[in-house]
Amino acid sequence: MEYKGIKELEDRIRCAKGDRKADLVLKNATIVNVFTGKLQKRDIAICDGVIAGVGEGYEGEVEEDLNGLYAIPGLIDAHMHIESSMLTPLELSNVLVHHGTTCVIADPHEIANVMGAEGIRFMIDNAKEAILDYFFMLPSCVPATHLETSGAYLGWVELVELAKYPCVLGLAEMVNYPGVLNCDNEVLKKIEAFQGKIIDGHCPGLSKKELQAYICSGIGSDHESVDPDEAVEKIENGLFLMIREGSTAKNMEAIVPVIDRHNFFRACFVSDDLHPEDIVERGHLDFVLKKAVSLGMDPIMAIQMTTLNPASYFGLRERGSISAGKKADIVVVNNLEEFQIVKVYKDGKEVKKEDSKHAFKSFNNTMNIRGFSQEKLKIPYSEQVRVVEIIPDQIINREVIVNPKSKDGWIISDPERDILKICVVERHKGTGNVGVGLVKGLGIKKGAIASSVSHDSHNIIAVGVEDLDIYRAVLEVAEMNGGMVVVSEGKPIAKLRLEVAGLMTQRPIEILIEEIEGLKKGVEYIGSKVKNPFMTLSFLALPVIPELRITDKGLVDVNNFRFTSLSLK
Repeated sequence: MEYKGIKELEDRIRCAKGDRKADLVLKNATIVNVFTGKLQKRDIAICDGVIAGVGEGYEGEVEEDLNGLYAIPGLIDAHMHIESSMLTPLELSNVLVHHGTTCVIADPHEIANVMGAEGIRFMIDNAKEAILDYFFMLPSCVPATHLETSGAYLGWVELVELAKYPCVLGLAEMVNYPGVLNCDNEVLKKIEAFQGKIIDGHCPGLSKKELQAYICSGIGSDHESVDPDEAVEKIENGLFLMIREGSTAKNMEAIVPVIDRHNFFRACFVSDDLHPEDIVERGHLDFVLKKAVSLGMDPIMAIQMTTLNPASYFGLRERGSISAGKKADIVVVNNLEEFQIVKVYKDGKEVKKEDSKHAFKSFNNTMNIRGFSQEKLKIPYSEQVRVVEIIPDQIINREVIVNPKSKDGWIISDPERDILKICVVERHKGTGNVGVGLVKGLGIKKGAIASSVSHDSHNIIAVGVEDLDIYRAVLEVAEMNGGMVVVSEGKPIAKLRLEVAGLMTQRPIEILIEEIEGLKKGVEYIGSKVKNPFMTLSFLALPVIPELRITDKGLVDVNNFRFTSLSLK
């Protein structure tokens, strides 16, 4: 643990020995010892924001009696895309810290695809003032693939320069797993540039020799497992398993049953992508702990997987436990079943609601849809076409073949069968690219919705019944400099503004939630009963998750990593 000088170090040592009073002593805490898996009734002595000692009889300038309440280490989210919360790092910190999260390892992949290195620097600078601690993994795939138009390019040279920031831990999820397997020169240069550092993975469905090839490149983790066999194979072969429980992808129920005393130390829980509504309604890692226990996991094991395990994997030696020399990031909970947060201490100070911090910065317009027109939404009739079918509560989808509805030689939406027209409009370079297709599973009966949040390149994605409404929805998003909109009869009926790169807002979560509620009412008005259609929509343009996706360049067969035609002819 760092210290400012010999005097500060001396103070800590004397405090640990009991020769001087601590700044703060938390008395009568039931401490979860993540090293032994046992509970201990102890006092916690804190000096200069660091735990000086854990034991009995400590005295402090300030003493607080926890009366036997449980003290667990500050929670660590090992893989999160902050942008999915639609909040800046600073605003997100104001919320997450009250759910016991004191450290987040973020992958700013989303803003990097819009603004490149400038976007990453904004995230790092904005995070410096946050209550909780942020570390960053540098996006490995900007652009994510050649199958879409991104707003930026980050090669190994740019990444090495960004890696000079002390808060950067390594290379973020290597989304382009086909590039690894096919020895793509640019991909391998990035991996080589981060030799000896942490490199996170992203390899859905990889198995046997392909998995061996991916791992031998130096990649150390994966958060894409969706079934028990996949999870076990990855752990057995040395990958650190990040079990995802986000807003769209929820994998705990499938994977928790195969985590046991023999392998739990090679796993942790992550949120990946978490919608602001879910943070408010259910929480963050505090919710994950409660769910893990409800699924039959030992509560102390679950705590280890949200504290010590991620700290060990990332080499964050000053975190992950309540023990001498560690940061005084401590969460007090009522019990080890409900995990209701009673108090949170960050660097030895209790965090209160009034401690929230805010910052505002003006941003350039990132919307350039030059060349887009309603005419580009037309699809010539074909007897059989490919349709993207959404699988509820999963990030993966499947391809289905249908006979489409048509009028005057053009394919049109068919709300009776829940088959709707979808488009992705390039918004970074004004290329005029518009990918069009069909999607099943959103349940919209009239009108349209559109959003500038569409992984990974975040072009404008829209879906609806009538071409006019789809067209108007896209224009509304562009006019707001990014955001989300519901349109009916050619007019917007609900909006959400995301002024930071079309991905985030600098406003507090309370205002954000109000606008989300407006979107929900708008979506209900146009007939959809899907819980979160905008979050679902945001993943339909992601051409690295099976099975069928759509980008500004067209329809993508992800299994074969290539474009495919809408028509079967």
